[in-house]
Amino acid sequence: MRKTHLIALAAILMLAVCATTYAAPGYQLILRNPMPAATGNIWTTGLSGYENCYIGPLTLEVRKLNAQTGTYDFLTYQRSLCVDILGTITANGVWYADLATDVPNGVLGADAAAKSASWDRIVWMAQKNPGWTYTEGPDAFDAVQNAGLQVAIWEVLRDGSNFDLANGNFKLGSTSAGTSIADAAQQFFAASNNYTSGYANGRLYFEAGNWDANGNKITSQNGQDQLFFIIEPNSPPVPEFPAAMLSPLGLIAVGAIRRRFAKR
Repeated sequence: MRKTHLIALAAILMLAVCATTYAAPGYQLILRNPMPAATGNIWTTGLSGYENCYIGPLTLEVRKLNAQTGTYDFLTYQRSLCVDILGTITANGVWYADLATDVPNGVLGADAAAKSASWDRIVWMAQKNPGWTYTEGPDAFDAVQNAGLQVAIWEVLRDGSNFDLANGNFKLGSTSAGTSIADAAQQFFAASNNYTSGYANGRLYFEAGNWDANGNKITSQNGQDQLFFIIEPNSPPVPEFPAAMLSPLGLIAVGAIRRRFAKR
């Protein structure tokens, strides 16, 4: 074979290897148990009507791709909040993710500046209220606080600073805790008014749900983006997961509805 042919063949093989490496998502996520449970009817653009779902943080089992073996090795358990309302995730369901630093697609807004400002507020709101990361103890949030934080995040994601849960691109209907979840959401939203512009810059989150089990990107699906910051208590820190971290969605559900939550 001519030298030029050998060079061309080597180049093709290299491109194939690179393409394969790029296609494999870096993390495998498995939905485990929710935190203190609350449910409610929610609506957002993209849904045909109000749907009942679990509202609150979730526990994710995080596995990281091992480049040598091609398998996903256990990394940690991680609390997570939902930053993508549309999608389908079920209990013990498996999906895939990569880390990202841009503004998630689920954040609506008139322009890039408005979306960026909303994302800053969302990250600020969650990180300044770390009680959702604990399951017990004096700092732990109860079901109403967990749900209120999640609802506040959804409202900012879809409607920016116009925090009206009865109108706009996101609406909260009746809940298992009456009006207390809406009241808690209002408190979280008000507490975020002092958020710092640019606060979310460089903070990572899981861009998830857009890969199939074979590592192929699914462009037609909404991602299940997840937001998180600290590893659960008693779980040793891992270099790949900085203390301040975001992923995709605190509201993944226990049923199989069009979103990532569970329909009841």
